[in-house]
Amino acid sequence: MKTCLVFLALVLFSFSVQAKVWTVSQTPGANFTTLSAAHAAAASGDTILVAGTPSVAYPGFTFTKKLYVFGPGFFLSQNTGLQADTNSAKIGACSFNSGSSGTVVMGMHFIGSININTNNITLKRIRLELTSGFVNGIVIANNLNDITITQSFLTLHSGGAVLISLGTLDSNIIIKNNFIEGLPTSYRTIDGSSAFTGSISNNIIYAGHSTVGVDIDSPVFNNNIIRNGGINLNGSVTPYNNLCNGTQLAAINGNQQNVNMTSVFVSSGTSDGKWKIAEPGGPADGAGFGGVDCGMFDTSENNAYVLSGVPPMPSIYEFTANSDLSNVTVKAKSNN
Repeated sequence: MKTCLVFLALVLFSFSVQAKVWTVSQTPGANFTTLSAAHAAAASGDTILVAGTPSVAYPGFTFTKKLYVFGPGFFLSQNTGLQADTNSAKIGACSFNSGSSGTVVMGMHFIGSININTNNITLKRIRLELTSGFVNGIVIANNLNDITITQSFLTLHSGGAVLISLGTLDSNIIIKNNFIEGLPTSYRTIDGSSAFTGSISNNIIYAGHSTVGVDIDSPVFNNNIIRNGGINLNGSVTPYNNLCNGTQLAAINGNQQNVNMTSVFVSSGTSDGKWKIAEPGGPADGAGFGGVDCGMFDTSENNAYVLSGVPPMPSIYEFTANSDLSNVTVKAKSNN
């Protein structure tokens, strides 16, 4: 028995019998070996459970159906005790096209760009890791509504923006409780220079572009921690209670300038755990609008970043068995 399939087997009990559940794994025992094959077989409203990839990433594909896609999370070898199989479910570039409205993706590890071309798409607890050859990370097309990117770990080390909103009249674009890092110096990390509504709040942002690392028009911009990069706010944006490493925002409305970032975070631990804020009494502790914490671990709206992006479903965190499976030990726990 392969431990990566244990994750898939247990969570089957978490879903309604009215929608079909499909499994995907690169090892024997699952329904399919690729997500594109599972997508082809699935009906709108079905769930796809994806096992970690021990070697080659799953090929990317285009969504044209409303689906619920769950991977096991990421950084699982660092944040121990979460999954028995510590491989993340890596996948290449994907697009969300007409027909996929309502899709929710959680716990996946994208190593290709994401193009959103339809309304009502939720990317939650994902990892986006682009190292070369990509101009943009997540591209939100014109005139879309209800796009949510939350509790995610997004890094781009070459090319362009991690998040980009194109065109006009986009509404209810929610970018909250994320780690967002764009290292290139010639592209914006968050580009939303055309008017849109929504919220960019409680993120930890690093922009390599020192002049215009973040360029947005109209949304709420509160409780973010700006580790680096220039900020250009247009339209009706009035930022509240953001922490800046320099003087990117005026020191009014609760915004703090020239904050020593080494004092903001615990600065030790796993790749995502080290971004927890120092408390009590650290610069981000209770410094957000309304007295909430700044940064991605704020719990005030039950939307705090979750270590490793583990989905809110039962998981096997320990599995041992002898060769003939006559003696099997399984340890499981719920997640939220």
